[in-house]
Parts: sequence; C-alpha cells; structure tokens
Amino acid sequence: MNDAQTCGLIFRIIGERNYWGLIIDNKILKLVRVKDGELIVLKEFRELKIKKDEWYVLFAQEVIKDIKIKAGKYGDLSVDYLRKHQDESEYSENKQACA
Repeated sequence: MNDAQTCGLIFRIIGERNYWGLIIDNKILKLVRVKDGELIVLKEFRELKIKKDEWYVLFAQEVIKDIKIKAGKYGDLSVDYLRKHQDESEYSENKQACA
C-alpha cells in the first residue's frame, strides 16, 4: 500500500464495467469514465499539484445529469469544475447505484 500509484472514488455506477470516477494517477487528478470496461479520461486537472504526505479532498456531485467536481488540498479547494450533460444512452434512472 505504501507504493500505491492510484487512488480516488467511483460514482454513477451502472455496473462493474460502467461507471465514472475521480482518480489521482501519477500525481494527476483525472475525471474518468469506464464504458464497457474501457477507461476514458474526460478531464485532467493538471493545475492541482499533487504531493505525497499531504491531505487532499475529492468531491463529486451529480446535479440532475451534470457532474460538479471540487478538489484540492485540505482547506483549499482549488479545482471547481462543472461538466454539463451530454447524451448518455446507457444512463437510466432505474439502473443507478451509489458508492
């Protein structure tokens, strides 16, 4: 665990092969989508400089079908991003789950 390279959270889970995530990978915060098992990077937040031995806050909120992201060092949320809804044919109100 001390040499882990990736961490984060997953949300908007439709199944084990379809979900969204906010991850830190190789010191870069990324908004990702896994669709049919394929990882798609939607946005990289390179302005947030990730350093080891510091605490970070990751916040993801679904507003209707938009996604609101906030992130940063504990006490300083420097990333504030809103991804507007695009057509998502697999999105279904009755298939959603939370993690």
